[in-house]
Amino acid sequence: MNKYFWLACILNLVLGALSFFVLALLIMSFIYIADALSWIIDPTLDEGILLLLLILSITISGIYFLILIFTNINLLKKIDMKKSHYIIFTLVILIFGLSTFYYLLYLL
Repeated sequence: MNKYFWLACILNLVLGALSFFVLALLIMSFIYIADALSWIIDPTLDEGILLLLLILSITISGIYFLILIFTNINLLKKIDMKKSHYIIFTLVILIFGLSTFYYLLYLL
């Protein structure tokens, strides 16, 4: 195993943990959209945050997925693995990072 393999492990673990925040922002956006369309009525939601939250979630999601895609493409070129094995490896590490971060938040 070369140093790029371990770099890919650590990087995908961190990106998996960061995906928790991206998913949380997207879920909050959907809740505010449903409230704006009167699909749900929740008096605890603040008025006027919908546009700000949508812009923030779209921007952060775009930056996150660009970083995820381009870094893994560059690391795939440096690691001697089949593309299908690298995709499976990346998905497993991302899911492990997401679940580990969620579990650590649950402990707090």
